[in-house]
Amino acid sequence: MTARATRGAAGAMRAAVAALALAACGGGEKAAPAAGGDLLVNQQNGPPLPTLNPDPAANTFAPALGVDLAKFRKLPSGLYVRDDKIGTGATAAAGREARVEYQGSLANGKEFDASRGSPFVFTPGQGQVIQAWDEAVPGMRVGGVRTIVVPAALGYGAAGAGPDIPPNAVLVFRMELVGVR
Repeated sequence: MTARATRGAAGAMRAAVAALALAACGGGEKAAPAAGGDLLVNQQNGPPLPTLNPDPAANTFAPALGVDLAKFRKLPSGLYVRDDKIGTGATAAAGREARVEYQGSLANGKEFDASRGSPFVFTPGQGQVIQAWDEAVPGMRVGGVRTIVVPAALGYGAAGAGPDIPPNAVLVFRMELVGVR
């Protein structure tokens, strides 16, 4: 065994021991770097997840999502926004309760969440949601439909969220504003 292979095996052993220690301490839902640094291990489910690029422009999107970034407005924060339908009702604003029907997907097209007829209710600008939603919903009018492409930094970042949203995931949301109070 070469010195390089020995170091690689030792690194893999340290990663496995660290993963077991995390799981024993209740830290089993967090992702930890695997040996070699090019994969992340999902401690909850076990299979490796690919390291994702947090920049939407560096990703390929599933055709079913209909994402062509050239047809989106890129905001200074890095959020991509496309109005699919302009609403005619009341306008959402920071500090006003918004009711949103939505579907959230990863860039590969895998849906991770959806409202399914039960609108999500939140107040933009209060930090109740990911930063992208606080930025994307104000200005929408009731009846409007908007698609947003969220860089990881405006979503769940390097930590990801549970087993469905891996670290550095770019997210795609199709949202309809159904009410404002």
